[in-house]
Amino acid sequence: MILYASMSGDEAKVIQFYLETFKIACSYRDLDKDDQEKAKEDLVSQNPVGIFPCLQDSDTIIFGVVPVLLYIAEEYANFTMCGSTIESRCKIERVLMWAASSLSRSVYHNFTAPRLFESHSIGEFQNMSLVTHGKEEIIEHFDVIEKVYLTNSKNAYLVNNELSMADVYVATTISALESLFFDFSSWPLLCKWFERVKTDMTKTAHDNKLKTMLNRVRVL
Repeated sequence: MILYASMSGDEAKVIQFYLETFKIACSYRDLDKDDQEKAKEDLVSQNPVGIFPCLQDSDTIIFGVVPVLLYIAEEYANFTMCGSTIESRCKIERVLMWAASSLSRSVYHNFTAPRLFESHSIGEFQNMSLVTHGKEEIIEHFDVIEKVYLTNSKNAYLVNNELSMADVYVATTISALESLFFDFSSWPLLCKWFERVKTDMTKTAHDNKLKTMLNRVRVL
């Protein structure tokens, strides 16, 4: 298998965490270093819109972080950490889709990127407006985690009583806020869950590169 992705990005790191946790053989084509346009040309017949991460497994091409992750889980790991029953699998997939869409958009595109990367700047006034909107969205997402997934559940994790890829994806996504010293203190249950997931991920990780990524997932 070959994973085409920007390996510095959190989407790729979530997939890498899963692959290396279960020692699934895969080579990486890092689009931060390689020519992304060339990769698009190589895969254009089966990935016409050029969505990455993209996984090539023999003649099978899968693109998008959630489809790639679920394909690997089904083909190589018997859905470990992705749900042992149909019901739990559906719940985990629902959280994964939310993390990959609305949560990621709020955290990355609407809040962190405009503040950290000049390439994402859209002008001072527009940036301020976008960042303010992004923060409002993040607060709404955190309220959902605190008041729905954690408060109204006997579970220590987002789904069931064990670490799942739903926890890994959400924790990895919101860890990007740490570089901007985002204050998590208004959500005490989220903070406890965050610390628990960090500990569990560190125990699970087999590779120092993954542990370096996990070190930034801390609770203020």
